[in-house]
Amino acid sequence: MSSHNISKKGVFLTLAFLFSGFLYSQTAVGTTKASALYKKGDSLLLHNKFANSVINFQKALTVYKDSNEWEKVANCYNKISEAQWSNVQLSKALQTANKALEISRQRLRPKNLQEAKALDNIGISHRLNGKDLQEVIGYYKKALDIKTSILKENDLEFSNSYFNLGSVYGVKGEYEKSLDNYNKALNIRKEHLGNEHIKVADVYENIGKILYEVGNYDESLKYFENAFEIANKTLDQNDFYFVKMYNKIGIIYYYKKAFNKCLNYYKRALQISIHNLGEDHPDQARLNHNVGIVYFQLGEKEKALYYIEKTIEIGVKTYGEGYRDLFFPYNMMGQIHGGEKGIYYIKKALDICLKNVGINHVRTAEVYASLGKLYRDVGAYDLSYEFLNKSLEIHIKIFGNRNANIVSSYNLLSDLFLKQNSYEESLKYSEKAIESNNQNLNESVLTQSEFDDCLSPTKLLTSLERKAYALQKKYLEAKDVKILDESIKTYDKAKRLIEVLRRSYSTEDKVTFAKDSKKVYSGAITTKMLKCKNDLNQQCVEAAFYIAENSKSNILKELLNDEKAKVYSGLPDELLELEKELRKELSGAKSNLINNKDSGNRKSLEAEVLLISRRQDSLIKILEEKYPKYYQLKFENQPLAVSKIQDNLSVSTTFVEYFQSDDVLYAFVITKNKISLKKLLVNRLSEEVASFRESILLKNTRDFKNLGFELYKTLIEPIKDDFVGNNLIIVPDESLWHLNFDLLLTSDPKTEDTSKLPYLIKDFAVSYANSAGLLFNGADKKRPMGSEVRKECLAFSFANEDSLAVGDQMNFEVLRNAHEDLPGTRREIKKIASIVKGRYFFGSQAIEQNFKNNLANYNVLHLALHGEVDHQNPENSRIYFTKTKDSIEDNILYSHELYALNIPAELAVLSACNTGMGKIAKGEGVLSLGTAFQYAGTKSLLLTGWEVSDKTTPEVMQNFYGNLNKGMNKAEALQKAKLKYLETADVFTQDPFYWGAFYLIGDYTAIEFEKSLDMSWILYMLIACIGLGIFLYFKRKSVR
Repeated sequence: MSSHNISKKGVFLTLAFLFSGFLYSQTAVGTTKASALYKKGDSLLLHNKFANSVINFQKALTVYKDSNEWEKVANCYNKISEAQWSNVQLSKALQTANKALEISRQRLRPKNLQEAKALDNIGISHRLNGKDLQEVIGYYKKALDIKTSILKENDLEFSNSYFNLGSVYGVKGEYEKSLDNYNKALNIRKEHLGNEHIKVADVYENIGKILYEVGNYDESLKYFENAFEIANKTLDQNDFYFVKMYNKIGIIYYYKKAFNKCLNYYKRALQISIHNLGEDHPDQARLNHNVGIVYFQLGEKEKALYYIEKTIEIGVKTYGEGYRDLFFPYNMMGQIHGGEKGIYYIKKALDICLKNVGINHVRTAEVYASLGKLYRDVGAYDLSYEFLNKSLEIHIKIFGNRNANIVSSYNLLSDLFLKQNSYEESLKYSEKAIESNNQNLNESVLTQSEFDDCLSPTKLLTSLERKAYALQKKYLEAKDVKILDESIKTYDKAKRLIEVLRRSYSTEDKVTFAKDSKKVYSGAITTKMLKCKNDLNQQCVEAAFYIAENSKSNILKELLNDEKAKVYSGLPDELLELEKELRKELSGAKSNLINNKDSGNRKSLEAEVLLISRRQDSLIKILEEKYPKYYQLKFENQPLAVSKIQDNLSVSTTFVEYFQSDDVLYAFVITKNKISLKKLLVNRLSEEVASFRESILLKNTRDFKNLGFELYKTLIEPIKDDFVGNNLIIVPDESLWHLNFDLLLTSDPKTEDTSKLPYLIKDFAVSYANSAGLLFNGADKKRPMGSEVRKECLAFSFANEDSLAVGDQMNFEVLRNAHEDLPGTRREIKKIASIVKGRYFFGSQAIEQNFKNNLANYNVLHLALHGEVDHQNPENSRIYFTKTKDSIEDNILYSHELYALNIPAELAVLSACNTGMGKIAKGEGVLSLGTAFQYAGTKSLLLTGWEVSDKTTPEVMQNFYGNLNKGMNKAEALQKAKLKYLETADVFTQDPFYWGAFYLIGDYTAIEFEKSLDMSWILYMLIACIGLGIFLYFKRKSVR
């Protein structure tokens, strides 16, 4: 061997040694960083900063996974699960815990600590989600058995098992077992953590809850006090543990039923109060009470109970059991518990009122009303009437005949008689409520001015709905058409009031308002159907359809109030302030008008109201003309004429809109030349849809087949005769938004081969829409001025899988010719690049700023990124870009940010996990990440209903883009892509789980691409030209 070769070999070995050392150094640095991230996540979790905690654990997990430290990977998953169930993200917590369990069993020794922790987390997720408690106990005991076999006696970890068992036995009502386990947990935690650790406080709090449940209130208060003292010493006063906000503005929003907004104000006030006065100050009693009553109105009973108990604790400690203001929390405690226990607390509140303020007091009237409601709910109607009537008499004695409290009393009495089917009596009280609410109410027209003249518009809506419903029921008894006409007339008034309320500056809470509105729309459709029962002509069906359309897509977000809408549409601050000031002036002037009985003064006040209204109208006109996005977001709700819908339909397209109400489902079917309406009887529809979805996720073929065919028979078969062609557009409602219609089965299948099942997709290309108006009116949306939109694709892939050192951007032509083995999302984009032109960002270049800088320039966006849905606060749902930036502002795109962007794409493909899932808001559909793209101007979206597979997604996407490039419409392109995949899928990847998650919402028409310059075609053309030249040469030669 030559010295030259030896020298080369030596250099090679040296470099290899140095490189291995470099890799070891890099691994060590990564592990150190991961450890720091883990510790930070653990600290954030301890202080209830759940979201930030998860972010840090996820970052640590990525490093540990790369270095094959599986015990730490499992531990991170367990910590993430704990943060998720603590934040009431139960489905995510369960999924994450199962990942931890899988890793601990496959990668670690038998019976290890991470396996026990995973079992604990699974049990907690099931318990919080209301699953079978005996099953939950089984998980806890398995975890305890593992700990017993591997840990020393009284190890700190045992406290978690005892704490969990204490919780589940408490829920079961086995209080002795619960207390026994809690006390074991308490002793262990004190031994290891000391007496003032927050985890010790957690045990005190839970023991207090159990003592409260068994009626040992004094002991319960002691434990709550201990828990509070520990928290006060351990945490900063502005920590999440104490941030229970409240202030006087919140009171206003409470009486307006704007509970989410109210909660924000209450919590802010509580934070300020604690900062200035301390947690133990007597003023905190009422503030905690107010937070509790809002949580009760929001349906979050446990949180409400926590705040009300804290109110009682502070009140008793400061003032004693008989203090007059304790009527508030005891009254609320009664409403929270309901039934006999609730009546006990409300009677306790009544005793306090009678001893301190006497019988003729608003507080006493309020307690009588609460008693009346509870007796009504348990069916004791005579007692209910007695107490509701006492409440009414006190209010009339104090306020006369015109007062919001009196309106409430009349509405409660109207509702009581409705429950007893006493429709005449119910009508009497609802009409008195209307009269008391607004003596000047015009029975023929309801204008903006007259709405503002009402003492409580929301209470008026309740009165109108009760009256209309009672008239409807009365008609069914008497068969008098005049009564039915009066019901229709009243529902019409209620619908107009809904429209006015939507345009009000201080709108009611959107969730509550949507529920109230849905009752009106449902009753209006039913009444219209009764009117047309003997002659269901096209005019009647169209009228009913317009009612259904009016109920759809009115709420942009459950928690997106008017103020947010103004901000997101980019209105200048001076206009926002001017509109707000005009509203205040108008409200003040009209209040003066109502209260002033002097005819001379009334005239001047009426002039003032008119003047302010005109200024307000002028401002609204400016907003409409200069800021159309603001107006569309906040106000627009004009139903599109059926004839216009039909103009937009081809002869091969069927449009179906569902309207769900209790156990009745209305289905409107519109084709090019016809509209029809069917009333479908449904039982347990929501449960069946959820079970069908679960069967897909669990790959349970038997349940999938049974439910798929049953749902088809319920939802499609009764209306299928009215279908035409092979394109089907569906507007779902409520739970139907979680149903992939194309996976329904058109016959009872005998085969077990899921590739051979009779899927609806084999007959129809299915797409979805929020409403007819949004689908077809949106087609004329103008693009912004500026750079031309390219008929190309802008693509991003999730950076977590990529080597950040080679992060870059490239044209699709470059990616198309890449030969290296690519990660799942990169392979997905490469397959698309073989079909269409575009630009691709990956690695360190796949950042939010590049997305925002380029999104307006392309007609297709493809985001192979990770998506995360926040079911509690949908506006906080997010898309993750690269993780190379220190600031999360640079790599996380939140839904609420999308509302401020203009995204004029023809199509956005969000091939991340669960991009189409989210919270269902009545009338608005699913509040998903896709929803935000729609409001930003994107015409159509391809979303996923569950976490998709990296193995199968590239193939489906390649087929989809190939079909689009051939000129197919989007719905057909997706249909053919799925079916083509199904034809070639193997037995392991043919279940609907692997290919059925994708669905299209919005514009379904074809999309135009710039054709890629394929080198093979150039070669063919060159060969053809050479051939032609040779042919002409020899031809000319032969002629000579």
